[in-house]
Amino acid sequence: MFHVKLKAIKEILFQYAQTRWKFRGRGLKQVKGKYNYSEFTKGYKYIWSDGSDFIENPDLLAAIPHKVRSAVWFWVAKKNANGQHCWEIADEGDSPTTVNKITAIVNSGELGTADIAGGGAEARRKFFILTYSTFK
Repeated sequence: MFHVKLKAIKEILFQYAQTRWKFRGRGLKQVKGKYNYSEFTKGYKYIWSDGSDFIENPDLLAAIPHKVRSAVWFWVAKKNANGQHCWEIADEGDSPTTVNKITAIVNSGELGTADIAGGGAEARRKFFILTYSTFK
């Protein structure tokens, strides 16, 4: 009985590992996980409508134009808890608050004190201000 259960557990872990590898981080935004691949597939079909299915063929996300479009999709589709998209927040200006709001979306709400103390937040703000001024 024990060996049967152990074999079942090993099979479940093997399938889990295969799924994780199949849906590993790809694209400029590093889309990862089957759920996110599914969401990207839906959003992709809505925006570009070329029929690409990233669940059936996840390796597509490693090639241009799909990997670039993953970042575009994220920018236009993802929202914060208040329902604001990344692009809407970016239109608020180049303040540290704006950078932190966008970072919270990109990093799933995790700014991290080590990142802030290590200068990561300040580096992001400087890069954002440079980029923002380019597109003004």
